[in-house]
Amino acid sequence: KAVIWRKQAESAAEEAGHWQTRAAVAEVKRAAMEDSLESARRSSDMTSINGSVESELDRLRSKLAVESSARRKLLTEVQDLRGHIRVYCRPREPVGTSVISIPSRDVLVLHRERESLQSETSTTPMSFEFDGILGADMSQHEVYEEMESVCL
Repeated sequence: KAVIWRKQAESAAEEAGHWQTRAAVAEVKRAAMEDSLESARRSSDMTSINGSVESELDRLRSKLAVESSARRKLLTEVQDLRGHIRVYCRPREPVGTSVISIPSRDVLVLHRERESLQSETSTTPMSFEFDGILGADMSQHEVYEEMESVCL
């Protein structure tokens, strides 16, 4: 089943790349048309071309919008097929002289002492960001309840 999903994800990624390329080509054509339109506007004798260029520009803009929408849809589908990686942390009690602080639900700061070359000890904070931090005092049942919606 994972092989099928992987193949579907690869196929969707290839199709998304195709649509991105088509959207880029349409954007280049649109820019060329805008340049043509600007040149035509400068020339007073090309007023008849103005209308056709503007209609072509409008057609290309709508086509670009449709293809951009399709690209976004395919990109979303690829992300859904591949899945989103989420990282959670469940810190244990710190060992030694380390201190853990949790300023928010998704940031953990570890303060630990380090010795420098001059044999001086300094406390260096290190900040880590997660999708969520679970309390060290949570039971296995509480952890499962918290992760159930993410896993299923």
